[in-house]
Amino acid sequence: MKTITVQIPDDVTETEARAKIERLFDPNWLASWWGIEDVQSERPYLTDEQAREVLAVIERRHDASIGINWDFIQDIADDLFDEPEEVEED
Repeated sequence: MKTITVQIPDDVTETEARAKIERLFDPNWLASWWGIEDVQSERPYLTDEQAREVLAVIERRHDASIGINWDFIQDIADDLFDEPEEVEED
């Protein structure tokens, strides 16, 4: 067994972090990871901070019987942020 050092956010307890890390290597668990790059691939005008907000809302609102998909990402992003208007160049 190997030992690693991990930095965790101040609002996450060591017990919570340990449980999440252990699940990553447990064959009895499956996780699907979505990141800000996924959000920005669908809505490229979003900043990193806005994309993180989209992910936070998705985490709170998703329906486990449906899951997280591209349509859901698009819908949440559209609910939170307007697409900027095209700026006409002279």
